[in-house]
Amino acid sequence: MLLSRRVVVFLASVVALGIVLVGAVAFASPKKEDAVNHENGKGRTLTVVIKKSREAAVVDVGERGLSHGDARVVNAPLYDEGGKHKVGRIDVYCVTTDPADEPEEEASMAECFLTYTLPGGEIDTQSVTAFPRLPAPPPKAIDAITGGTKKYEGARGEAGAKTRGKRTFITFHFIDQPRGP
Repeated sequence: MLLSRRVVVFLASVVALGIVLVGAVAFASPKKEDAVNHENGKGRTLTVVIKKSREAAVVDVGERGLSHGDARVVNAPLYDEGGKHKVGRIDVYCVTTDPADEPEEEASMAECFLTYTLPGGEIDTQSVTAFPRLPAPPPKAIDAITGGTKKYEGARGEAGAKTRGKRTFITFHFIDQPRGP
């Protein structure tokens, strides 16, 4: 029963992380009228919010309960920084690489791939994430922005996620890269 609870906690953490990454996608193509875009001298930033999960599933492989290779598949809507307007969605796929199955281990580790779908294209991120209390989302995480499509083509930077209460705030820090000739 305890392992099943860990799986549920891990899944909830993955959902929250995915929502954070969706915010990064919205930032990649800022508009003047978009209140969540900022210039900070280091590139562009964008903040989005995950308020709740929409769909989540666990693919339990190997031993029953949390174990190596278990997958978490999640999708959720993304909202603007104020949490009022839906701006896109996040799709997440995580695979457990190191379950917290020893007394001295404080967190389960998972390799996660996230896609944020926003108007005009998609933004992709990737990370190895620590989940201290499954199924709760991690208190904070940093993912690499690995690319994008359409108007987000070539996106690079980091997506930082912080969970506060029932919401996860995701701030994307985009590195503006010069285009070739």
